[in-house]
Amino acid sequence: MRQHQDGEASYTEADAIDIEISLRRKSLSDSLSVRETVDARLSVGSVLMTNRDGSVDTRIDSVRYDSGEGLLTIASVSVDPKYPMAQFVYKSEKHTDWTELRAAGIRCDGLDALLMDGSPYIKADSIYIASGHVESYKDRNANVPYRRKKLLYESVQELPFTVRTDKIVVASMDAVYRELPQYGTEPGVINFTNLSGTFTGLTNIPSAEEPFYTLSAHAAMYGRAPLNATLYFPKAPGTNRFEVHGSLGSMDMTLLNQTIIPLAKAEIEEGTIDKLDFHITGNSSTASVELTLLYHDLKIALVKNKGDHEIKERRFLSWIANEFVVKDSNPDHGETRRGTGAAEREPDRSQFNFLWRTLLQGIKETAGL
Repeated sequence: MRQHQDGEASYTEADAIDIEISLRRKSLSDSLSVRETVDARLSVGSVLMTNRDGSVDTRIDSVRYDSGEGLLTIASVSVDPKYPMAQFVYKSEKHTDWTELRAAGIRCDGLDALLMDGSPYIKADSIYIASGHVESYKDRNANVPYRRKKLLYESVQELPFTVRTDKIVVASMDAVYRELPQYGTEPGVINFTNLSGTFTGLTNIPSAEEPFYTLSAHAAMYGRAPLNATLYFPKAPGTNRFEVHGSLGSMDMTLLNQTIIPLAKAEIEEGTIDKLDFHITGNSSTASVELTLLYHDLKIALVKNKGDHEIKERRFLSWIANEFVVKDSNPDHGETRRGTGAAEREPDRSQFNFLWRTLLQGIKETAGL
């Protein structure tokens, strides 16, 4: 099958399509009524979809669906930008961020679609994703149209159908985010390896007894520090309070330099995080944090241009940063400081950015930044 159209349409190709449909008669519990149901089996070798400006290819391989078993399997899904990172936002028609995605070994059990009170209702017992990789790049120098980004739970709440799944499991994934600051020449980078997560009870069906569904996630931050977090998202449309409970294990603070040198013009010369525990509460506009950050031997330098004529200035600024502002350890003299803070949401940025900016307020208060 090929579908190539000009104008508003995208481009789609599919091959090795096999569809089998049969009508099955099923006796209901009273043994007097008979209900007819449709069994469908679908097999597709591959589907390739290209958006209308040719900037992104989406490919789905080896799709198998059996409505009788309620089983859907997909060998792999990929989203591939067709332009390099640095050019994508300028060449793509909608000026979106460069994003690359891979997912493999997808299995959905107990899948069913029906009507509930006259509206479409899709349910699944479980969804399993064996492996994946996601990478994103944002250029803050690009003059792009303002676009509000939905928070994750807003996207679920605003689906045009009712959805419920007991469990969604991502067994293993790597994630990389790069951001080029305004007037910057190098992007800041943050990455997570061995990322696994489980959504439990994801739905947009209101429930007074269980108002939240949860995401429990585990990863190695910068490939080293163990990060654990549980996120509580509201189910009911129109409600927007969420919570995050998390912890970060021991980490060499200099690993943060790949993020903060380009973005914050500061460099951690030495320091060790012993442990971070945090609790974030928020809604679609603001969030607050309470945290305890234990660390020692922190030294920070302010980064200027690398020319020899600025070496003295940098040393002077670094001396000011460490002697008059930065608190080098916590606990300090037997007293443990606890940080608090709040952040306003920037609607054109991601939920991850919102959580990170909120967390940063408590970290800055603890460290005296």
